[in-house]
Amino acid sequence: MKTAFTIIVPMYNVGREIHRCLSSLRTQTYPEFEVLLLDDGSTDDTVSICRETAARDSRFRLIENPHHGTASPLRNLGIRLASKEYIVFLDGDDEILARMKRRGRRDVRKSLRECPAEVADETDKALADFSEYYDVMVETGQRDGFTPAPMSDYSDMIGALGADHCRVFAARIEDRVVAWSIVTVNGTHAVRYYAGMRNEVMRLHVTDKLLYSECCILGSQGITEYDLMGIGSDFAPSLKGLNEFKCKFTEEITPVAPARDVPIKKVFYKTLQTVQGVRKALR
Repeated sequence: MKTAFTIIVPMYNVGREIHRCLSSLRTQTYPEFEVLLLDDGSTDDTVSICRETAARDSRFRLIENPHHGTASPLRNLGIRLASKEYIVFLDGDDEILARMKRRGRRDVRKSLRECPAEVADETDKALADFSEYYDVMVETGQRDGFTPAPMSDYSDMIGALGADHCRVFAARIEDRVVAWSIVTVNGTHAVRYYAGMRNEVMRLHVTDKLLYSECCILGSQGITEYDLMGIGSDFAPSLKGLNEFKCKFTEEITPVAPARDVPIKKVFYKTLQTVQGVRKALR
């Protein structure tokens, strides 16, 4: 006799990634299992997606609950409802979160429970008028000690690459942009080029929710690799402030050799250096 399992899946607002979780479970060839889909009062399309699956596959059962804000009551309920010999716990967002370090998973889940921001692809809005997003970048630069490029550099980049190859994701609270990112897309590979956040939301885990939502949206569109670009090192000390944030989202960091400028025309290069020195002295 084969061992029978109950798979308990606590869920809250995982509509963007629950498809993959359900699809993976449905395609299992092992026959002796049931799936309890325990929803914690989701406000997105999580419940409707799970209803469709439960209607098509008798192994799946959806149980809707009021919002608790934590998975423990759902797990306890699942244990009481389980009818099989063994119990397995699976989170609806496991596929993406499994690639993160423990702290990254913790912070993302906290953001999904508590952060009031709504995240969406706002490429069309940014193409029409980038000023609202640029205000956030200016505030970010003042806080982190850098001068942003002119607004036209960002809007020209989005316009030149087009929506198929460049996306703008934004987090809004009360319809006000509080964080955003520019992401380039090439085939199944995406790169997070720029990002900004307002000072007032630094403790609300807005950037955790934004980045995770980006992963979910891009993943649903066939993107399999997401490059968060550079972190700090001795060659790029100005970026070291990004290390703690970016590194928590992945177990794998790819070393990249530092870029170096090598003058080809040494005499011409030396002349330019001399001219630059004279200009500085005259200022």
